[in-house]
Amino acid sequence: DAFSRIIAALSPAENESHTFVIQDASDQTREVVLTAKTVVVAQAEHRVVTDANGVKWGYLLFNSHVDSAQTPLLNALSDFQRENIGALVVDLRYNSGGYLAMASALAYGVAGPVQTFGKTFEALRYNDKRSTENEDMPFYTTDFDGRDVSALNLSKVYVLTSPGTCSASESFINGLRGIGVEVVQIGGTTCGKPYGFYPTDNCGTT
Repeated sequence: DAFSRIIAALSPAENESHTFVIQDASDQTREVVLTAKTVVVAQAEHRVVTDANGVKWGYLLFNSHVDSAQTPLLNALSDFQRENIGALVVDLRYNSGGYLAMASALAYGVAGPVQTFGKTFEALRYNDKRSTENEDMPFYTTDFDGRDVSALNLSKVYVLTSPGTCSASESFINGLRGIGVEVVQIGGTTCGKPYGFYPTDNCGTT
């Protein structure tokens, strides 16, 4: 029946195709064939472009503060440093967060050692049930594997945001603003996540 076909189309197997009839606002219809594929989205990509004034701009698309983002993030910062960029755009529109330590390391990479020396990236404050875990997180100079983070020593950064910019991404913005780095936010209001959490695994499910 139609219902079972809809369910099958919403949960297809790999390479399985389904035909949909789409009706637009003017009542015109058209057929669209969709084939299911597994797509691995890059967590970080970058490029360098030179503007009409000869200024080199770094562009970093950063989609998630997760383990798989470490190497491309380090490569991006290293390339930006080698190219001696004069301006940086960090695209966090699709970044819903992840590890705070990664946000801290990226913020260090943007600001560099002088601006971050002795400074707190984020102050973690818990309620009275877990207040012993309160922590002042520094700006980390290495990634989770101990690899050094290249520093750009910038005093200004442009950050693209959307309502999907959450959690550790917001900490990246606030951590830089907290030490006097000018963060020019362009785009939508971020999600405003007012809390943090520690994930717990249970039989392979988090």
